[in-house]
Amino acid sequence: DMKAAISYALYYPERQRDAVQRLNLTEIKKLEFEKIDSETFPCFGLAKAALDAGGTAPAVLNAANEVAVDAFLKEKIPFLAIPDLISATLQRAPHQVLDLQSLFEIDHWARQTTIQNIMSL
Repeated sequence: DMKAAISYALYYPERQRDAVQRLNLTEIKKLEFEKIDSETFPCFGLAKAALDAGGTAPAVLNAANEVAVDAFLKEKIPFLAIPDLISATLQRAPHQVLDLQSLFEIDHWARQTTIQNIMSL
């Protein structure tokens, strides 16, 4: 339900401690999972592909997502443009082995590339 989100909105930037009852999985006893609808949730497929690709791909996905979501929150792009921007950035990303230096470099590259993609919308 929306109790947590509404509480965050009402009390931001503070948090009301008892606004939402803690999730107790032992009381739920049964959880049901369904196959993810990739048309409805395209970012899930992008995340899975980035994990499968390995190397710096997950960092590219993360940086592109952060820039795209920021642009959406600032009303520069529509919500449904987010997965397209992430995908475009991932497709152009060089595949590198993951080390700390390449992580910082690819994060910067992905943010700049996503900003350029936003400006070309």
